[in-house]
Amino acid sequence: MGRVLLLATGDTIAYSTHPRSPGVASGARLLETLPPGTLTAEVVAEDVQAEPSWDTSPSTMLLLARKAREAILDRGFDGVVITHGFDTVEETAFLTDLLAGRAAHHGGIVLTGATRPFDALSPDGPRNLASSLAAAADPALCGAGAVVCANDELHAARWVTMTDATGVCALSSAPEPVLGHVH
Repeated sequence: MGRVLLLATGDTIAYSTHPRSPGVASGARLLETLPPGTLTAEVVAEDVQAEPSWDTSPSTMLLLARKAREAILDRGFDGVVITHGFDTVEETAFLTDLLAGRAAHHGGIVLTGATRPFDALSPDGPRNLASSLAAAADPALCGAGAVVCANDELHAARWVTMTDATGVCALSSAPEPVLGHVH
């Protein structure tokens, strides 16, 4: 069983809009939303202070990219998943891909998020997180560089773009194909 680091930055995947319990779920709380038996790797959650994705600074993007690289090269993780808002996920993914270097050959680096809040009637975050963790733990992703996972699709950081801010099919790589699907 591999080890995956979850870098949780908050944003829509973790936002609660319920009046009785507003706030942001931690990485550990996000993992609790996954059905039993979903995890195919040991997951270590680490919360990272970050601004909302629509206002993500270059320094935060650089911090996340460095943490992903360091987790694989220096801390021995087999993969890294970064939760991120979809507003600027393509910029962070591209920078992470550029800085990953040889780390991308030793482990999967996956960014993910959600278009619906944590406590929505039908949140897309738990499925995106489960798919991302499975992808990051899979040795087949080694060498692919940083990818973005949503709606069970894996998009290359170089080509991904947000095309629908409200639907679960929020991302596209068009005209390039997706790198793969998580089943």
